[in-house]
Amino acid sequence: MKHFAKLFVILLMAIFLASSFAAMAHGNDLVQVNNGFDSRLLTGQQIGFPDPSIKIDISVALKIRNEQQLDNYLAQVEDLNSPLFHKFLTKDQFVQMYSPGDYEFNLVYNYFKSQGVDVSAGPYHLAIFLNNVPIWKVEQIFHVKFVLFKSNNPHFKQYYFAPLAPVQLPYNIAQYIKGISGLTNAYNYHMID
Repeated sequence: MKHFAKLFVILLMAIFLASSFAAMAHGNDLVQVNNGFDSRLLTGQQIGFPDPSIKIDISVALKIRNEQQLDNYLAQVEDLNSPLFHKFLTKDQFVQMYSPGDYEFNLVYNYFKSQGVDVSAGPYHLAIFLNNVPIWKVEQIFHVKFVLFKSNNPHFKQYYFAPLAPVQLPYNIAQYIKGISGLTNAYNYHMID
């Protein structure tokens, strides 16, 4: 009887672990994309919620391939003593060596397209733009909640909206994303003379 109980417990654990790994393998688990989230925005006083029909434009930056290799190349291009000094890549060379591949780009692009929003491609497959998306839809797609803030911080507008936490996306999409911007209207932009 003891052997049966042990076998039963092991079987239950195996089923649990297998189902957990299956969910991860399918990429259905939500993970945070932290790059682009500015926690300083949460220091403002929460005064309500933005109009859910406000439309915003969102930029999704994709991870490049061979990032360390690109960093090394850029350092050599600027180094007077390097044989690569000022030997710049062509567009085709950059795309071939560093741009996200077609598979990765199309997977992320089609995911956002399937969410029922206007999507456009950035140059060299480096970005995907979500255009004129109502805040209620952004909350749905990115699993975030927007709040309206009042702030005395000179770096932010007096009144602005921002998400309360970083966005969340399915792992199989998030793994190809470097960062997301456009989720707030807090920043004061100034022209530099």
